[in-house]
Amino acid sequence: MLKHLASKLLLAVTIGHGVPLRYAIPVYVSGQFDAATTHYTLNHCRGCYELNTLLKPFARSNSVYPAIAIGDSSYLYLYSRYHKHHKWIARAIVIGGIALHIYCGINNIKVVNNARH
Repeated sequence: MLKHLASKLLLAVTIGHGVPLRYAIPVYVSGQFDAATTHYTLNHCRGCYELNTLLKPFARSNSVYPAIAIGDSSYLYLYSRYHKHHKWIARAIVIGGIALHIYCGINNIKVVNNARH
C-alpha cells in the first residue's frame, strides 16, 4: 500500500509540473532502490542505524518508501522550477539526487555484507 502511495505521489508531481519521464522514472527507481536497501539493512543488521536524521523515524518501517518519494518529489519540483532558465542547474539537481540514491543503496548492501562476515 505505501509503495503504491509513493509512486502515485511522484507521478502527480511529474505530471503536474511537467517533469519529463526520462528524469522522473530514474529518480523514482533509484529512490525506491535506496528505500528498499535501507529498510532491509536496518531490519537484518544488528547495530545498524539510519544516519539521515530526517528519515530516522521512518527507516525501519514500510513508511520509508513514501518518505523517500516525498524527497524525490521535492527535487523534481525544483527541476520544474529551473529547467526553462537554468537547464544545467535543473539537470544537476536531478542527476545528483539519482547518484546519491544509488550510492546510498550500494553502501547499504555493503553494510549488510560486512555485518554477515
